[in-house]
Amino acid sequence: TAPTDDAPGTLQGVVAARIDALPGEEKELLQLAAALGKVFWTDALASLSGVEGWTLDERLYALERKEFLRREHRSAVAGSKQYVFVHALVRDGAYGQMARAARADVHRRIADWIGKLPADRADDRVDMLAHHLVEAITYGRAAGGDVADLVPRASAALREAGDRAWALGTAASALVFFERARDVDPAAGEDPYLLL
Repeated sequence: TAPTDDAPGTLQGVVAARIDALPGEEKELLQLAAALGKVFWTDALASLSGVEGWTLDERLYALERKEFLRREHRSAVAGSKQYVFVHALVRDGAYGQMARAARADVHRRIADWIGKLPADRADDRVDMLAHHLVEAITYGRAAGGDVADLVPRASAALREAGDRAWALGTAASALVFFERARDVDPAAGEDPYLLL
C-alpha cells in the first residue's frame, strides 16, 4: 500500500531531516526500500539498486544502526535477508521525498523484477505485480510520462489478481480488482469477462 500523510507535521519534519542528513547512497537505498514496501528483501533491493554483496550489507547495517531499518531474524524468502522499517513514518518520509517521475520509474522496475522471478509462486505475487504496475502508471501520468506500454500489463495483472481472489472465495476483493482493471484500461471496459 502507498504511504500515508496523517502524522503531525513536526514529527514528519524531524523524520525528513534525519533522512536528508544521510549520505546519498544510503538515502537512495532507503527510498528504493520504501517503494518495495514495509517489509523487503535483499535480493529485490540488490536488483533495483545494482548494489550487492558486502556493499549492500554495509549500507543496510548503517541504516539499521541509525534506526531506520531492522533486520528480521527469519526471512520469508530463502537465501535473502528480510528487513522492515522501524516505523511507518520512516518509510513514508523516504518515499515522500521521491519525485513522481522517480516513483514511476522505481515501481516500473519493481514490476519488471517481479515478472522475472521463478514461476513456482506466481499466484502469490500477482497482487504485488498489479500494485506496482498501477503505481507506475499513476505516478508516470502525474509526471507527464508515457505509460502506454504499462496499461495492458497492469490490466492483465489486475484481472489475474481478481481471478485469484475469486478462486480464494473473496468476491468483494475480486470485484475491486476487476473494476480497477477497467479503470486502468478503458479499452478493457468492454471485455465481456470483466463486465460479467
